[in-house]
Amino acid sequence: MADILVGVQAYCKLLLHAAKYPHCAVNGVLLAEDNKSKDHKAVRFVDCIPLFHLSLGLAPMLEIALLQIDTYCRSKGYVIAGYYQANENYDDSHKSTAEEDTLRTATELLKSGAQRKLLDFDNHLDNVKNDWRNPELSDLISRCT
Repeated sequence: MADILVGVQAYCKLLLHAAKYPHCAVNGVLLAEDNKSKDHKAVRFVDCIPLFHLSLGLAPMLEIALLQIDTYCRSKGYVIAGYYQANENYDDSHKSTAEEDTLRTATELLKSGAQRKLLDFDNHLDNVKNDWRNPELSDLISRCT
């Protein structure tokens, strides 16, 4: 079985998505570099695309989102390699296993209110100018690391 590594970009965006909508269940996909070689013993999630916060099971919107994300992934050399879902559970106190640098970056971002900048696919469906790829947020996360 392959080791799973979660990069700072992926972890922080996922966490900010849940923080932006603490009253809702949220979901999204995790992206990894497209390694065609079977010699790789690890899957490293390098980014994530936040999907929905209103309703997680809407097939038509999910299909549209996945088609657009797939096109984006091909242009960047990524593949959709995982899925995340955070339920609306205020009482979950499970300790994270993320690395200290990642936790420090995520804490800084949360303290600065960066979750307000995150755009998921629901936001994009409301206004197509809302970029679900979150390039500004990616830059902010990179500057914090």
